[in-house]
Amino acid sequence: MAMALLSFNISSFAQIKGYSGIWKIDTERSDFGELEKDRGAPQSMVVNLMGDSISVVRSFGDKAPYVDVLTFGAVHKEEVTPDGNTLRKTKVKWSKDKSVLIFDWDYEVGDNEWRYTRTETWSLSSDGKELIVFRVTTLPGKTDKVNAVYVRLKEN
Repeated sequence: MAMALLSFNISSFAQIKGYSGIWKIDTERSDFGELEKDRGAPQSMVVNLMGDSISVVRSFGDKAPYVDVLTFGAVHKEEVTPDGNTLRKTKVKWSKDKSVLIFDWDYEVGDNEWRYTRTETWSLSSDGKELIVFRVTTLPGKTDKVNAVYVRLKEN
């Protein structure tokens, strides 16, 4: 019994650590729905897991990268436009078995006159060489769904 529990804990830790790395999107295997390839999902991501927090740098082609450093379970609030017109609330958590990462964003634009939400669910392939990101963005009157497949370029 103790050996089975130890085996599960080692396996769980390896799965958690497996998300760290440099990832590049495989546009041929990804499904961007109605969105353009360069807008539907980051072209590359650098992910670092650090104890109870995660750092993610998302690059969308020629735009400046988006950087998140988040503590698991906490709600992070920040102004994301220079004029302070958009408030972003972000939360990241693990699934119960720690095999899936879940990111939730809530955006309020112009004193809550317009809102949208985004959820990303991350999972690794069984060999850890691919990261699958399912992204759902709910806008007023529209929902965008993207299933992005990333290949590992480098392990951190």
